[in-house]
Amino acid sequence: MKEFGEAIAGKIEAKLAESVVPKGAGGLSTLGRVEGTYSAIKPGRLSDNIAQTFSGGRYSVVTLEKDTVLYRAGTSDKPLGQFFSSEPPVGVIQTRIDKAVLPEWPGGAKSPLDTTFEVKIPAGTKVYVGEVGAQGGFYTGGTQQIVVQKPWLIDGVEVINSSPLR
Repeated sequence: MKEFGEAIAGKIEAKLAESVVPKGAGGLSTLGRVEGTYSAIKPGRLSDNIAQTFSGGRYSVVTLEKDTVLYRAGTSDKPLGQFFSSEPPVGVIQTRIDKAVLPEWPGGAKSPLDTTFEVKIPAGTKVYVGEVGAQGGFYTGGTQQIVVQKPWLIDGVEVINSSPLR
């Protein structure tokens, strides 16, 4: 019976990985090699405060196989943060809804948005990919989120472009 339970758990984990990180040819995600998939039930390497930004705490660890351009919204004076997307932000309202970015967080921290950034992340970087968790109200999330931990400390990270976010 234990073997049956382990087999079922393995199939569920594989389906979770597929839903969190779309696969391309050869079992690789479109970003790189999937190293593992985690959730609130099976915690992974991320701290709780970052893991909880993913819906259900579900995310996959992916090692980028090539230099990858990711996008983020922020303020013109702070081009690097830890939360990215594979698609550029369209506007402030869309970003707040789809990426569940509150104007003010429960602890009082503000999150102004005025700029979109295009950032090159080097091959070999571990990223964390999953669906953005809802923050309540209009801040529904539900789109893909890519976390790059402390990109300002990674050699080869480069801000390629920035433009005003409307």
